[in-house]
Amino acid sequence: MERKFKKFLSASSIDDPLPPIVSGNLSDGELQQQFNACVSYVSPNLDSEFAAEESIISPKVRIITFPEIPGLIYAPSMIRSKSQLPLLVSIMKDGMKPNSSSNLDLLFQEGGSLGTKAKPNALAAIPTEGLFSKILSQTWEASDALISLFRRYRWVALGVQYDWTTKEYSWEAPPSPIPAELAKLSTEICTVLVGSSGINYKPQAGIINFYRPGDTLTGHVDRSEPDDQSPLVSISIGLDCIFLVGGPTRDDSVLPFRLSSGDVLLLMRECRRNYHGVPLVIPGSLPQCLKASALDGCDISEEESLALRLIDDARINVNIRQVWPS
Repeated sequence: MERKFKKFLSASSIDDPLPPIVSGNLSDGELQQQFNACVSYVSPNLDSEFAAEESIISPKVRIITFPEIPGLIYAPSMIRSKSQLPLLVSIMKDGMKPNSSSNLDLLFQEGGSLGTKAKPNALAAIPTEGLFSKILSQTWEASDALISLFRRYRWVALGVQYDWTTKEYSWEAPPSPIPAELAKLSTEICTVLVGSSGINYKPQAGIINFYRPGDTLTGHVDRSEPDDQSPLVSISIGLDCIFLVGGPTRDDSVLPFRLSSGDVLLLMRECRRNYHGVPLVIPGSLPQCLKASALDGCDISEEESLALRLIDDARINVNIRQVWPS
């Protein structure tokens, strides 16, 4: 199945047609007919910070569930278009600091494992204010090397530190702060999507994943958290991707999604132990709200201009989860 979806962009070369794909572009009727989906709508509490006129969350949220995969909730376009660029700046500026583990640590360490950073021969250490802020303080010419380094990010851990390469938590390492905006947003998403079931949710760890066309995430099961019941909140920003979610074994059938910028997935209870993966990132699928050309002439900040430059060929997935049982 994963190999089939890697050929998504050249479907004419596929002997067997692709199965239907869940997408926010499908009507309620199409979702119900093709996927036996249940569709409902909710308006977030107007007293909520994120439900205000300038909120991040859409004033009307479409909630899609699938009886065959209990614990999975899909909320397409839950993040408003006009909120995605400011959110992207927050992710890049506040969520990607040197006190968080990342794949770039291997460039600054001896031995290639989590530990004390050592200055490598070819690169200077990540500045304390983070690469994003450092780039802004440089001249356009001087920033090129830092931008090249930034583009080498593949993952950044938030909260309880996690090595995405080994799929293991570093329990001894001090946690890095989860940016307040992401912590509040993930908590609000839980409240909107699962109501009282999300009241006790605590954002304790997260991963910022970077994907570019050609990158994949092999099907796997998350087994690292002691708490495997509480919601995991997943937010997509940037390019579209194909996301597959199956059951507890590789032999189970999979449900394919085309996730777009602003879409939210929530996995909880038994779905936390289901196989899932990303076989394809779709080039050329950046939304208008994140295209520099579409915003030409608009009043955007230097931070927003840099974020547009860094997301032009990428997809960011931010997932926030609870680690310890309540």
